[in-house]
Amino acid sequence: MARRVGITGGIGSGKSVVSKALRAMGYKVYDADSNSKRLCATNEALKTALTNAFGNIYNEDGTLNKALFASIIFNDAAQLAKANAIIHPFVTKDFLEWSERVFSNNGIVFVESAILIESELKNHVEKVINVSVDENERLSRIIKRDRCTEESARARINSQMPERKRAEAADFIIMNGDDDFITPQIEKLLTEL
Repeated sequence: MARRVGITGGIGSGKSVVSKALRAMGYKVYDADSNSKRLCATNEALKTALTNAFGNIYNEDGTLNKALFASIIFNDAAQLAKANAIIHPFVTKDFLEWSERVFSNNGIVFVESAILIESELKNHVEKVINVSVDENERLSRIIKRDRCTEESARARINSQMPERKRAEAADFIIMNGDDDFITPQIEKLLTEL
């Protein structure tokens, strides 16, 4: 059985940069966000559950109306929690099945998830890595990447678990500021897993 390690961090922290570095080292990394989108588009049981909970959020061709769904869940914390409660058991099951199929260096596989600690995925990993960066740097990255206002970027940061709580729940911290070198941090972390 593969050992499972979680990677988390707030929006703009650079989780995907760490995942990309791990993949380059030969490790397998499950991206919960992209797989969540895939499952919402292809898993009939999940599509039915979402339609029952949120109404007709699928287009005539069966694809998810992302704009409509986002307008429902990202403006209402209760609706977002309801969506996560429906979607994440499917993502967790998919991750567990995937982790049994793949093999990686030293039998370790990784799962990247922004809400790892808040979801049931936390119960299926042995260790948690938090990718961290100064809030001003996060703001700058989000504004540049998403072409949004500072107010919008700050609202997205504030909608997530506070950095302090995420760091307290983690076993390892990778600092991913512009002046930080992540490869040596990852290499050191791998020796401790």
